[in-house]
Amino acid sequence: MIPASSYSTPSLVATAESSPSFGPLSAIVPGAIDSLLLALEDYGTLSFSEVIPSH
Repeated sequence: MIPASSYSTPSLVATAESSPSFGPLSAIVPGAIDSLLLALEDYGTLSFSEVIPSH
């Protein structure tokens, strides 16, 4: 079995055009975004627009 950390290298993430359909990144990427938004909602002191400004 290959460790999950070997799949999520910085070069792989930087060159990825979209989330993969299979493997650890297919579950980690959407889950990470959702958990960060929930943490901001529950514990954050800034609004979403202050954290992620639109350009």
